[in-house]
Amino acid sequence: MAEITCCLCGSEEMTHAHEDMFQCGGCGLYIKEELPTKSALKGALQWALLSACTRPGGPERRMSKADEQLQKIEKYISPGRLFDVGAASGFVMKAAQNRGWEVSGNDISISAVKWAKEHYDLDIHYHFFEDIGLESNSYNAVVLWNTLEHTHNPAQTIAHAKDILKTGGIIHIRIPEKGTLEALKKHYEDLHFYEFKMEILCEYLKSQGFVEKEIFKNWETDGVPSTDYLYQLEEE
Repeated sequence: MAEITCCLCGSEEMTHAHEDMFQCGGCGLYIKEELPTKSALKGALQWALLSACTRPGGPERRMSKADEQLQKIEKYISPGRLFDVGAASGFVMKAAQNRGWEVSGNDISISAVKWAKEHYDLDIHYHFFEDIGLESNSYNAVVLWNTLEHTHNPAQTIAHAKDILKTGGIIHIRIPEKGTLEALKKHYEDLHFYEFKMEILCEYLKSQGFVEKEIFKNWETDGVPSTDYLYQLEEE
């Protein structure tokens, strides 16, 4: 077993859970034993493209879901500047742009970046989020929709999101709900480097200065359950 240190709580107490996933004894986070290098991951995913890009009606369905997500954000803030972390082919960005947002985003699939440019004229950063030099205190919303579980270091990702958010800005995270060993085994995915229990992420966001606004449990589904976390960056 490789030495693992939990990025959220700092614990080195780990117990094997399933396949190559271990569970942190400090906070309960499920953590992949070894992560691919960023260059290897970028190479492996360079041609990845959402099925919605090729299915009839796929982009429209994705845009509709994005509108639902944005309506939740707009309950708390008016359209301003939005950054989509792991933007894929830009559906959230395009939907937000249509609603009056100024949008930016990143992805590590060159195919997705090109698709977004060709179909929506969006310029998506072909870089990892944490490696982009973004201006501090400059965004009103940061979206991580089915992204945080793929990151190399969720704590670093959240810290970067916090840095670029303005006071009162919204962070909206959706993650698959795999808080139990049974769920982890049933829905194991090789490219998920972390799996969260709901209370873990809630406590961590609170510790970083975010205030809970709403949590949406999308658990009544035949597929993988998911949870949406809508948090606001409070004043220092």
